[in-house]
Amino acid sequence: MAARHGRMLAEIAEIALAAARDLGQSLAEAATPQEKAVLMGALHRAGRSLRQSVALEARLVRDAGRALREARDEALAETRRKVDRRKAQVEAAVKRLIWTEREADEAEWLESVLDELVGEDAVFDAFLSDPIELQIARLCEALGIQVSDVDHPREDEDPSGISSPETESGSSPAWVPAVAGSSDDLEFDAAPPPRGPP
Repeated sequence: MAARHGRMLAEIAEIALAAARDLGQSLAEAATPQEKAVLMGALHRAGRSLRQSVALEARLVRDAGRALREARDEALAETRRKVDRRKAQVEAAVKRLIWTEREADEAEWLESVLDELVGEDAVFDAFLSDPIELQIARLCEALGIQVSDVDHPREDEDPSGISSPETESGSSPAWVPAVAGSSDDLEFDAAPPPRGPP
């Protein structure tokens, strides 16, 4: 619609310009003051119509440029949101594996390395198109971390849920790393401690 309006305004501007030229020529050939006064009024109106048409054309161009910039900015913002979400998902999954396999000092160091690696990967277009499982496996390989087959977050998983690893059914969701062994495998000595001398 904006293009159609632009064509209409351009046509009106051309008509006003042609009329102004004709009126100018007639004004130059007018013989009496009365004729000149009438032609001057008509020329003034034609010039005003021309100025308005030109101003509206310029406004349409500005509005179209602003709409284009806003659409581009919104697309960039949406891409940044997607990148931030993917970074949070990948980092959450890998950090769980880090803390499962490494002691505290080494785990903290590996976390800092992970942040750098994810930041480097995030600048490439493939960061959003690559499968998240492949990204997790690649990062774990770079960090020397063992990858479990079930430790991959789904695309719709919310990384903010890391503080509640248990689902309503009592089982761990897919994005919680599998830890070998369970409380059922542990043996406890139920005998009371030995008594000291009375």
